[in-house]
Amino acid sequence: MLHSPARLRRSLGILASVAMICGAPGSASLQAIAPSPREISKSSNPSRTDASPISQRANELAASAVLGAIAQSPLQAVEPTLVSANNKAQLLKTGSLFSRPAPVEVLMIGDSMTVGGFGEELLRYLFRRYGSTRVALYASCGSSPEHWLKDEPTYYTKCGYREQTPLRHIYYDFENHRPPPATPTPKLENLLALHQPKVLIIQMGTNWMDRLESKPFAGEKAKYAAILDRVAEAIRRSSKTPPKVIWITPPDSSRYAGDVKRNVDYLITSAAKRHKSQVIDSSAMTHYIAGKTGGDGVHYKDEYAFAWARNVQSKLDKLR
Repeated sequence: MLHSPARLRRSLGILASVAMICGAPGSASLQAIAPSPREISKSSNPSRTDASPISQRANELAASAVLGAIAQSPLQAVEPTLVSANNKAQLLKTGSLFSRPAPVEVLMIGDSMTVGGFGEELLRYLFRRYGSTRVALYASCGSSPEHWLKDEPTYYTKCGYREQTPLRHIYYDFENHRPPPATPTPKLENLLALHQPKVLIIQMGTNWMDRLESKPFAGEKAKYAAILDRVAEAIRRSSKTPPKVIWITPPDSSRYAGDVKRNVDYLITSAAKRHKSQVIDSSAMTHYIAGKTGGDGVHYKDEYAFAWARNVQSKLDKLR
């Protein structure tokens, strides 16, 4: 028997009060929660989540709200907020709601490239290689490495978000020219604590190019190098046996000057040498042709994004 709306509101209100008492720093949207991940399809629908209509008891809703907050802040209480069906977020009944941590073999984080076709194709590969229950992927459009650090303000992406874990699948993108909902970017330290991966793959750097294009690199190099050092330190402190780190550098683009792209590559490869990480050079396997491979000089159409991902896969196989 379903509880009345009034009782449901009371249950969620109690949970929110507990979160605030525990010192929640902000709010996290309750997203689609699935009992098991699914292989991402090649559907042309640009915004989808794997979920069924809400039809659960009040206590299940409240418990699911806690689980929905875990990925954003697994070590803190977070005040839950139900997201409307218009934002493609619904609940799905789960078995063990509080089973954490949720260890995986590989964790990947990225920017809009991973939100898009590149991330979709690479996720299929990771599923084949590790198994769908041993992979976690998070991607935030517009993000850069500093946005994922816990001591930085939360970065809310307004242009797309992808999350695929053993717990849930979320995919937000533009639909019928309408922007996706603003979504907080998870913090790397929290994700490492939650998933305890053996391998961490990072695909980022393109969103630094606008800033580096307008200022002399000599004066900015130390600032960006320090950000990468902070990322490496967060990874090192995450565990007694930190994950193996693999950086994927930005692909070729026609929007930015060649020296800007080379400067970002230099920052990443230099940091990788300092911290004994590995690097996959995307510039050697991509070539942007405006009007053919993409329309904005940065992002690739699916067929070319898939080709880039397949080239990255061959490199990952060699690193295996």
